Amino acid sequence: MINMEEDEPKETLKKYNILFEELSDALFLEDTDGEILEVNKSACELLGYDYNELIGMNVDDLVPEDAPAFLPDEIDEATREGKPLETLNERKDGSLVPIELRGRIIELKGEKKMLLSVRDITERKEAEEREKFLHSLLRHDVRNKGQVVFGYLELLKDFDLHEDAKGYTKKAMDGVQEMMEIIEKVRNLRKAEEEKIKELDVFSTVRECMKRLRPQAKVKGVEIIVEPHDEDYIVKGGSLLDCVFSNIIENSIQHSEGSKIKISEKSEDGEVIYTIEDNGKGISDENKEKIFDKGYTTDPERGSGLGMFLVKMLLENYGGIIKVKDSELGGARFDVHLQKA
Repeated sequence: MINMEEDEPKETLKKYNILFEELSDALFLEDTDGEILEVNKSACELLGYDYNELIGMNVDDLVPEDAPAFLPDEIDEATREGKPLETLNERKDGSLVPIELRGRIIELKGEKKMLLSVRDITERKEAEEREKFLHSLLRHDVRNKGQVVFGYLELLKDFDLHEDAKGYTKKAMDGVQEMMEIIEKVRNLRKAEEEKIKELDVFSTVRECMKRLRPQAKVKGVEIIVEPHDEDYIVKGGSLLDCVFSNIIENSIQHSEGSKIKISEKSEDGEVIYTIEDNGKGISDENKEKIFDKGYTTDPERGSGLGMFLVKMLLENYGGIIKVKDSELGGARFDVHLQKA
């Protein structure tokens, strides 16, 4: 709690007043009932009211009825930790403005007051809406067109084509398939930003992942070995945790040039660590430092460089990490660290 004593030196109070007026964020000083006691120039400009009109109003009068409502615990946490909340304010002319607000309890002349800092986030919200539209366009329209192209290419395969034409058709199909996989990765990156963390059984996630990937491994001649599972570990994660394991294992199946993948788990210091390792060609020390960078790939023709970046981003969202090492099997080893719930 910030303390502002009545007998502060005049010079100090003068500095407070200058800061209060010159800040670009709108500032509202209110009492415990929400009555506005003081505002700065930015507050008047944001809401279109004169200074004297705002003084004496209740902050609730500035919030439209259909604005997002906050639970008391959310407000307490935001006030205590200075976390921002997003809502709407209604201007004098009736128009709505999206805002981000932060609140702090201060003590003024021995009484508790609330100091609210309000920021106009109209531009940010408009940018987010544009981004959502582009992602929607990418996911639905472009992906659907890709599926149509892929379908026609599959039909083309059944024709009596020259060997060269067959090769070109296959390359085109591979390209379309890779394009749709990139779109799926971009979709997951977007979902990761909005996903809420929950508690889940990590082995169930791994088991479902195995069911889906074993056929692919069999085609490539890769054996997947899962070490004995002794205990069900509950970790902090989300629905995209499946994407983490899928990307790592599929990357090993497709690019390691090995014949064996081993998956094991252990519990250590409040974490569950899943190890995925192979007996392939391994990863150089130079590439170990770059493998999780966005867009990094050792083979631009076969990868987008988004897969391992997505893995890192998802794990960080869950409070986990991933490490890459050399495996005793001869290839690469990935250690996935997840927090126990």
